[in-house]
Order: sequence, then structure tokens, then C-alpha cells
Amino acid sequence: MKTILDPSRGENKILILDFEDSFTFNIAESFLNLGLSSTVSTVGDFPLNLKKFIDSGKKFVLVLGPGPGHPKDYDQLIPLIKTALDSFSIFNLGVCLGHQIYLRQFGHSIRKSEKPIHGQAREIVIPDWLKSDKGEKFSVQFYNSLIVEENSNVISKELDTYAIEGEILIAKGERFLSYQFHPESIGTSCPDVFLTPARDFLYNNSDE
Repeated sequence: MKTILDPSRGENKILILDFEDSFTFNIAESFLNLGLSSTVSTVGDFPLNLKKFIDSGKKFVLVLGPGPGHPKDYDQLIPLIKTALDSFSIFNLGVCLGHQIYLRQFGHSIRKSEKPIHGQAREIVIPDWLKSDKGEKFSVQFYNSLIVEENSNVISKELDTYAIEGEILIAKGERFLSYQFHPESIGTSCPDVFLTPARDFLYNNSDE
């Protein structure tokens, strides 16, 4: 476990689950740029760290970060993830592998990409339910061999999804947001757009 602190904030409100990926600390640094401190947790320490955050009784953001492997490799985390998704005090944020792990819980399928992307940017149009300036284009950086397959048989009132060519790139729900791409990467333009909703959950309409 490592804590990355912003001296101007008295409280740590971000818990990042590290799947042994080098981008994990880039995510922590991106939150630090928004004035938010992070605790980066290993998979082994995650149950205890999640309990500590929940027991604090405070709002916090849980980030399932990127990493190698298939989402099914982390099935032991499903009960904890379900607890987080059901909690009104937790904002759930998924990035790449984390996006796949979360959406698998909502019933979507994971498959190998026919066109794996590693270290390349794609231009996407931001859906209006993610940002007020609908139709605005951003470059976003991808590093993935697996995708979340858009499945018409999975109808969820809980989620809005944005897909291109059958691949779900963004999913949004109440206290939930996930991305197949890397918002923290240098190849993503205006990363704050993609991370600010988590900060807004913590501080908008808050009694703090």
C-alpha cells in the first residue's frame, strides 16, 4: 500500500486497486492534479483497505485500475465489488481492466479484440450524458487486447453506454463511471473531463 497525499487536503478520498500495472500511479497523479489524495492498494490488501474506507463513514472513490490478464482472473473480488456498487457512499470508477471487471458484473461479455491497440490514440465524440458540451471531440489513449462487447440482450436501466463498432468504450450509471481507454495517459486530451465526475461526487451537494 502506498498513499499519495495532497498537502492541501486533510482527507484521503481515493482508493485505487492496483493490478500491478505501471499506469496505476499515473491515475493517482492525475487525481493529485485535481487536489485529491489516493491510497494505492495491492489486490492482497484490498479487502482490508476497502473495509477501512467504508468504516470511515465518509464518501470516497474506488478505482479499479488497468492491468494484465482477464477479468475472470479476479473473480475473488466479486463480493467486494458488489458491495461497492451497492453503497451510496462510494463512487466506482473503472479504467481498462477495471472497466471490463465492472461491466462483466452488469452482464456484458468480454472477448479478444480483433484489432488490439497498445499505445495508440483514437478520436471519440463525448456523449452528452458525460459532458455538457455534447459533440465535443477528444483524443483518448488505448492499451488493450480485450474489449467489452456490446450485447443487445443485456438491457440495463442502470447504465448509459457509449460504443463504437460493437465495443463499449464508456459506461455511466449512478455513482459509476468506466472507460476502456486511459484517461490518465499523456495521449488523452483533457484528462480532467474524464476524472472530474468523481471529484464532483465527493464535493457537490456535500455536507462537508
